[in-house]
Amino acid sequence: MVRLERAFFYFLLFCLPFQTRLILREWGGEFNEWNSAFLYLTDLLILAILFFWIYREKLNLTKIVESRKNIILILFFLIAAISLIKAENLGIAFYQLWKLAEFVLLFFYLKTSFKKLFKLESVCLILIASALFQSFCAVSQFSFQSSLGLKFLGESPLSPNIEGPAKIVVSGVKMIRAYGTFPHPNVLAAFLLFAIFCFYFFYLKIKEPSFGLKLVFCSLFVFLVFGLFLTFSRTIIILFYIFSIAFLLYKFFRKSLYGSYHKGTAMLCAALLLASFCCGLPMFPELRSRFVVDAVDPGINLRYFYNFISISMIKESPILGIGVGNFVWRLNDFQGVLRAANLIYKLDVPETKVIPYRAPSWLFQPAHNIFLLIAAEVGVAGLLFFLVFLISLVWPLIKILKEGDLSIVFHLLFFAFLAVFLLDHFFWTLQQGRLMFWILCGILASRG
Repeated sequence: MVRLERAFFYFLLFCLPFQTRLILREWGGEFNEWNSAFLYLTDLLILAILFFWIYREKLNLTKIVESRKNIILILFFLIAAISLIKAENLGIAFYQLWKLAEFVLLFFYLKTSFKKLFKLESVCLILIASALFQSFCAVSQFSFQSSLGLKFLGESPLSPNIEGPAKIVVSGVKMIRAYGTFPHPNVLAAFLLFAIFCFYFFYLKIKEPSFGLKLVFCSLFVFLVFGLFLTFSRTIIILFYIFSIAFLLYKFFRKSLYGSYHKGTAMLCAALLLASFCCGLPMFPELRSRFVVDAVDPGINLRYFYNFISISMIKESPILGIGVGNFVWRLNDFQGVLRAANLIYKLDVPETKVIPYRAPSWLFQPAHNIFLLIAAEVGVAGLLFFLVFLISLVWPLIKILKEGDLSIVFHLLFFAFLAVFLLDHFFWTLQQGRLMFWILCGILASRG
């Protein structure tokens, strides 16, 4: 049974990027990702893993509440459950509460079982393998400027000529950003960032690799970075460089890690420079079009509007929030703000173009700041408990810094994820983002 449990978890890791799912229920007239309920392939894998866990451990509630960290997270979940009182759409609220319970249980599973059952090197290797497949999909999508027919894996329909896919504009020509099998390029970028940091850990664990093996690893690293660049995700690419440089500087100057680690760090520095040159130079026009920010860049301006709405919701119900999962549903009450956002987004169209009275459906999205989103949906108290939970995960970093443990790479990745919390929502609202966040939390808790 343990072998089967281990196989299911490794399979879950490889399948993390896939959107294979069934739509269980839709609320509202027009389809909206955040007003719908789904059953994912990865949900079934998680349920199977939890079943194995309960069977193996003869699990009881007293074991779960023994840890102070667990109590904090349980209290956060209870506050989210209480927020159902304020939910305007109870169907969405119950579904999102079930999703929160699913991932909280996955966190408890990893916290208690990760060290017993899994090798971190094996986890990293599987995530790297999955990311290489996603990089291949990214390169193919960008080269052909279309989807690859991987609908059974959840690939989005992609073309520069259809509305919906994220695009860049180079010299007046629209080009799609790479998606892989993810719902958005930013989510693919976050997964590739996860895999790249796993790559750092895995490579530095190898003692005295041969020259041929170094060439293979260097090529794989460049390919992962190339896939990351093709997402054109400004935030993730910047965070990739900030935290990669921070990690490599720490490793280079850490005296206790000289020797093979010192040589490995030098090789990673060289690989980072090579990847930047090989990927950045040929793609300079495309990257420039994305990173040179226009004064009315919608990707930035829309975040302001969503944050304004979330703050208004917090003021409306600061204690219990508006109900877990109900942010997008309640956006109907903010049509004026969304129409103003639509006006900014369409500043480049002729003045004769009439802005519709009702905001378009694609504007109905969660707040692009997870901390504000949590406070709006479950109240300020819920946010405080969640912040305490996050602090409890990073607290062991002080000891790790003193000891020079290689697992610091995952703490740095965690800080990169928290930076994304301030600018996007997918770690809290999308299946693949949730998997990345809670798996990383579980790994950190198991080693803390």
